[in-house]
Amino acid sequence: MPVGNDARPSAGHAAGLSDGPSAGPSAGPSAGQRDSMGARLGALADIARAAWAGSRADLLRQVSVAAHQALRVSSLSISQWEPEHGRIRVLINHGDLAASESAEPVDELYSVETFTYLRDLVDELQGWVINSETADPDEPDVQLLAELGKHCSVGVPIPLEGRVWGELYLTRTSEQPCFDQSDLDLALVVAAQIGAALATAEHLDRIDQLAHTDPLTGLANRRAVDEVLDSAFARHLAEGIPVSLIVCDLNGLKRINDDQGHEAGDRALVRFAAMLSSVAGRLPGSIASRLGGDEFCIVVPEAKADDVVAAADELCRLVLRSPLEGVSCGVASTADDVGDVDTAGRLFRLADAAQYRAKRSHAAVPVVAGRSLPEGVAEKLSQYGPITTGDRRLFRGRELSDSARLVRSGIELLDETRGEATQARLASVADLLAQRSDALGWWLSIVRPGSDSVVTRQFALYRQRPEEPLSPHAPVLGTEYLLEDYPATGALLNGGVLVVNGGDSDADPAEVAILDGMGAVSVAMGGCRDTRGAAWLIEIYGDALSQSMGEISLPMRTLMAIAVHEAGLV
Repeated sequence: MPVGNDARPSAGHAAGLSDGPSAGPSAGPSAGQRDSMGARLGALADIARAAWAGSRADLLRQVSVAAHQALRVSSLSISQWEPEHGRIRVLINHGDLAASESAEPVDELYSVETFTYLRDLVDELQGWVINSETADPDEPDVQLLAELGKHCSVGVPIPLEGRVWGELYLTRTSEQPCFDQSDLDLALVVAAQIGAALATAEHLDRIDQLAHTDPLTGLANRRAVDEVLDSAFARHLAEGIPVSLIVCDLNGLKRINDDQGHEAGDRALVRFAAMLSSVAGRLPGSIASRLGGDEFCIVVPEAKADDVVAAADELCRLVLRSPLEGVSCGVASTADDVGDVDTAGRLFRLADAAQYRAKRSHAAVPVVAGRSLPEGVAEKLSQYGPITTGDRRLFRGRELSDSARLVRSGIELLDETRGEATQARLASVADLLAQRSDALGWWLSIVRPGSDSVVTRQFALYRQRPEEPLSPHAPVLGTEYLLEDYPATGALLNGGVLVVNGGDSDADPAEVAILDGMGAVSVAMGGCRDTRGAAWLIEIYGDALSQSMGEISLPMRTLMAIAVHEAGLV
């Protein structure tokens, strides 16, 4: 039965902290009363601290324990109001529970039609007290008490920012004193404190959401992607669980902004974001993101690479069926044959490079790192010259076009290999440059003093499927090549770097034959001599997924010189 405002006690009793009859105005609380008041105030402080508990479920668990202590009840329940359905949903039960109750129920619901006191709770923000000895035994709330094995109950609204968020429901057994007005007052205080904790938690959630959400599209932003990708990649390294990326670039956005205005451009971004979100929803655990401008991505942990490629293909089809001009889409997965992928940045670079190939060739289908280029894409790419730094936009603040930063990374790597032999140090340089440029592979060779041939000493091939034999054109360990057949290469051995592209008219025919036979489109070659007179040659081969070999030519020359010079000083 609801207790209205006309039945409220005096203000001096409203806090409900008294545990016995007063000894008079001049008599302060007894030691027992002070201990009780302190415990209850401590419980209220615990409720306030619960706002920083983490998830809402953690908050409610902490709140229920503190409220149970403050209110001295047999059990309590916290429920959330669902106005669209006219009911409350129990989120947590705590204390001495009946056999039919669970601590965190899935579908414990109570409707306004059946429990009419809920209407007073919501409409008039009133609390209520039910005593099974004095109330009508046919009332649903009294029958509920009997089912729960309880004697009396209190229900009070939990306020949140001027509205009713839910209900705090309390029960006592027949061995405990029945609730009175002072208990109701204290329950209202506790419920208000719970509401304040929820408001704080929601505010913190909104701040966190703003920090991880793109304000225009509502998708995750780059910060959120980095966190999710780092977490997924850690699992990949620890447990071998695959991680995949779909990187997209919406075509024609600048044209829309120039011709129709930025509002039209924003509408195009929002429309594409909805398509991206729809596709991401088909890949469990994935997260769709806007990285900035017209660049988007989907991070996909655990899914099969073929499923990710199929989703990317569906995205391309969705865009083609819409008024949007199209999307350039690149995919990379650790489950594919893309070489050693030991960092999340490396995987992002692979997907970004694939996306750029799709954009440059105007491909209407995804380009997938480590897989054969789709029909028509390779032919289209062959019409272009080598990709230069100016062709390539900076992406995610990448270091790949910044020679100084790449040299710095190489020096740090060489510092870790002090004392090692020249071959090991040069192999480290070759691997760094090849990884950073998404190369097809690298070879390290030597020309011994007085020799007229180059001998392969070490190599790594990143995009070679295990079941396929090594190309007969690719150097293998111990292979010798006469310098007279490679005059341009021989000219490098005293120190220099040369980039050869398949279409270069003045390239060594034998070098071009190697490019064609390996499926490569370019090679960066660097030479130097050590203190013993031996000449060393690094060759880094690029295919259609690699960045321009010209971008690594200066770092190659610098790092080779450092590697050889410091090896000679050890």
